[in-house]
Amino acid sequence: MNSESIFKLNLTTRLFWIISVLVVVGLTIDTLKRYSQTKEAIELEGYNRAKALNEYLLSMRYVYHQQFLKSGIDLNDSTVGFLPAHASTLISDEFSKRTTQGITIRNVSDRPRNQKNRADKLEAESIAYFKAYPEKTQFVKTIVQNGEESLFFSEPLKIVPYCLACHGEIDKVNGYIKDRYNDTAYGYKVGDIRGVTSIKIPKYIFKDPAMKIFLNATFINFGISLLFLAFIYIVIRRLTYREAHIKQELEVMVKEKTTKLENAYLHEKHLRSVLRTVADVNQVLITAKSIEELIDQAASALSLNDSFSSVKIAIMRGKALEVMASYSPWNEKMITKVDIDVFESAQQLLILDLKNDSVPEFCREKAELYGISTIYSTPLKSNSFAKESIGVMTICTTMENGFSDDDINMLDELAGDIGFAINSFIQQDALEFLREEKIKRYQDFIEALVEMIEQRDTYTAGHTARVAEYSSMIATELGLSKKNIKDLVEAAKIHDIGKVVTPDSVLLKPGALTKLEYDLIKEHVIAGYEVLSNIDSYKELAEIVLLHHERFDGSGYPYGKQGDEISLSGCILAIADSFDAMTTNRIYKPRKSVEIAIAELKELSGSHYHPLAVAAATKVLADVKINQIIDQIVPMSEIEKERLSYFFQDRLTKLYNEEYFTLVVDGRSGYQIPDSLSVISLSNFTKYNREKTWDGGNKLLIEFAEFLKKEMNELLVFRIWGDRFVVADCNLDLEGIMTLSPLIKNNISYKIKTIKAPFKNIKEEILREL
Repeated sequence: MNSESIFKLNLTTRLFWIISVLVVVGLTIDTLKRYSQTKEAIELEGYNRAKALNEYLLSMRYVYHQQFLKSGIDLNDSTVGFLPAHASTLISDEFSKRTTQGITIRNVSDRPRNQKNRADKLEAESIAYFKAYPEKTQFVKTIVQNGEESLFFSEPLKIVPYCLACHGEIDKVNGYIKDRYNDTAYGYKVGDIRGVTSIKIPKYIFKDPAMKIFLNATFINFGISLLFLAFIYIVIRRLTYREAHIKQELEVMVKEKTTKLENAYLHEKHLRSVLRTVADVNQVLITAKSIEELIDQAASALSLNDSFSSVKIAIMRGKALEVMASYSPWNEKMITKVDIDVFESAQQLLILDLKNDSVPEFCREKAELYGISTIYSTPLKSNSFAKESIGVMTICTTMENGFSDDDINMLDELAGDIGFAINSFIQQDALEFLREEKIKRYQDFIEALVEMIEQRDTYTAGHTARVAEYSSMIATELGLSKKNIKDLVEAAKIHDIGKVVTPDSVLLKPGALTKLEYDLIKEHVIAGYEVLSNIDSYKELAEIVLLHHERFDGSGYPYGKQGDEISLSGCILAIADSFDAMTTNRIYKPRKSVEIAIAELKELSGSHYHPLAVAAATKVLADVKINQIIDQIVPMSEIEKERLSYFFQDRLTKLYNEEYFTLVVDGRSGYQIPDSLSVISLSNFTKYNREKTWDGGNKLLIEFAEFLKKEMNELLVFRIWGDRFVVADCNLDLEGIMTLSPLIKNNISYKIKTIKAPFKNIKEEILREL
């Protein structure tokens, strides 16, 4: 009998398992119940034994005492043992000698006359319990002694009238007792708790026999039940075996007929799946927006066919095949020798024997691991007449019979369609690449212009970055969309790109512009717009750049637009541009504080600037921290140093000129205002010029200037008003240094005067002093 028939036979014996479960459950419930009853019986047995021992001890106490009273014998040292407490102690001591089971029975008290009868901790607890609850008559507790469980049983010993003879008021007790005991066991009244009877019985005495009986009964019950179940199983198995055998024969017959029907159904189902795959792939070819989407979705549609365990499509990228999509259990995008051979030969390849050594090791490993039976690889071509491949499609199946003819025909047809579609996208990509290259070249051109301007004037570079930051803050406050903010920031970064057409003499001039120069620099707006608007991706930015010098009341340039004719982004850029110009140091105009700049924006709200944009700007720009080192005057690059020398160097001596001297003294140069100025004034230089001619005088002035630069090291040295030279913050011995100057050997006299800060009207002060 095969495993399938045995499995079915086991199913027919479910009645046996139901009975077995019921029997086991019943036995378990019965066992648990008897176990509970056994535990209760153990506790009851312990209690009953302790109760009996207690009653026996009390009975003996009573009998001893009554016999003593009836005897009429006087109480003395020989007869005191007949008293209840004494008798109890003697009985307890004798009992402890005789018992072999570890049982103890005592009368104990918290105020004993015999210290052997003093209550231990547990007995003291029971005495306290009876005193707290006088109505209680028993105290029972399970305790652990020497690692064994024991039952502790106690009952209260209360004072009765005849007890007062020994434990009543001290002046009323028996004379012998009074003389014998000088302790605290007096003063009791009828009903008081004198002590307790303490009985401790190890539980094993009655627990072990009871549990032995319980376990024996349990084993017998389970044994009988197992024998019963075995009998039932044999009976059911014999009754069901014939029925199972008949069913097996019927199942074989039904299976043969069912297999035929299933094969017919599977073939029909396979044909439907082929048609569905073709339809799905064709839908992808129609709707795909890119070559990546086309290949991925086509491979995905093929992989949904139950006949294919893996689908991989690779195309030529550059000089190598690249896997563009792969759907397989191993999820690895790897080009194999099979792919390369099919691509290079442009011929289909069907591999049926995957154990052959000619099959790549990677394919053999996956075939063994995932049960692949056949591999089919077909080239992808641009059209049916093409001789070269543009890619390759490789399909694996786990079907026992491999690919059917229908599968091969479908895959060849789809490979042709996919190859044609891929080629179409390649052609589109080539055209798009050319267009993007054209755009990129123009973008590179724009970036080159921006870099050129920044190289010409680093102040402009810092200015555009700050304007971009301010624009973003204002636009965010006004709730502009993320795209509008991004466009505005990008426009701010290039808003001065038109300055590429502005002459250096105007752009780099570190001073106020003439009207003609101002008209020239205004041309940068139109120039920037024309540069940017020639490329689609910059057209929106160009519109913003065009408006950044327009004013809300129409007084701006280049077109004098006003109000709603100016976009909100243009209004924001105008405010950000003006705010940075106000708060940075220019050579012809010192910086304004943030507070003054904001006040000026508010003053020009509604005239120069959009009111809503001004309200947002004054809110977000109020806490802006202006970098104090931002300065148009301090040279940041070599070209700026040249610019500075062009405008601020004395043409003859190359020292700083009087214009730069004024900026330094006024604190507008980027250098700290000097604490002192040492002025050297030549006294008789006019006479020297007449004698030596102007050329000779110039040579001496140049020589003297070189001397000062060398001796003064890094100190600022100026030539002002012809024959005067100034050294800022000179802490050297100027008088001593001057004795070595070329003036001495040429008999030119001079005066030296040091003027301390602050400097109010420096020119008048120097002329007055010298």
